[in-house]
Amino acid sequence: MDWLFTVSLTIVLLIAGFMLFFFMPKPRVFFDPYTNTVEIFKQNHDLICGEVFDTNKLDDGQRDPVIPIYGFGEIKAYEYPVIYNCLRCVPYIRFAGIITIKPKFQQAREYGLDIVANHTIRYFYTLKESAGHKSGIWIDGEKRFFTEREWICGDMSREHSLFNRDKERSSVVLFIDIDRHETIHEGRSPNNNIKKDEILKMFDGEYVPGRHADLSVDDSAEDLSSE
Repeated sequence: MDWLFTVSLTIVLLIAGFMLFFFMPKPRVFFDPYTNTVEIFKQNHDLICGEVFDTNKLDDGQRDPVIPIYGFGEIKAYEYPVIYNCLRCVPYIRFAGIITIKPKFQQAREYGLDIVANHTIRYFYTLKESAGHKSGIWIDGEKRFFTEREWICGDMSREHSLFNRDKERSSVVLFIDIDRHETIHEGRSPNNNIKKDEILKMFDGEYVPGRHADLSVDDSAEDLSSE
């Protein structure tokens, strides 16, 4: 009879395991901003845009896809004093920079660097959107669209991809990696190689404008931006 009890217990545990797997709530990948200090960016939106899109600077097609501003405890680009002064008002920042997402683009899926992504949430602030519901970020099956003057907060420890389906215009976003709030679960990125994190690898070493390659393109047929 012992074997019958063992088999029955095993079956019950397997059924319970399958039920937990299929019905347990999926971890959140998007969050509301949990620090109101980031409101300073909205308050200085026009000054920031003037700084980023100044006529003396490169246009969207010539700008590096990622411009590192702050990371690894040091300033990476000194041409953005307005942004840097705003960053100084926000606690627990690990990294910050500017991302330009070119037209007709879908980034190859990736996981953020584990030692950063598992302990931070990435805040995206949209400086310029290409068009309504055309550009945004996909994270683990969910997506959000970039809207000017609005924040998107996402978990980069999950598989993610930036996209822009507009055929002519770029989207430009400011991003800030901020330590996770104590109520947010720890991340689960398996990536321990900074070279496989297309954003943070730009912070590895000295930033030299014009020397950064484009973000990797997803060549699959799946359109992550579709409704």
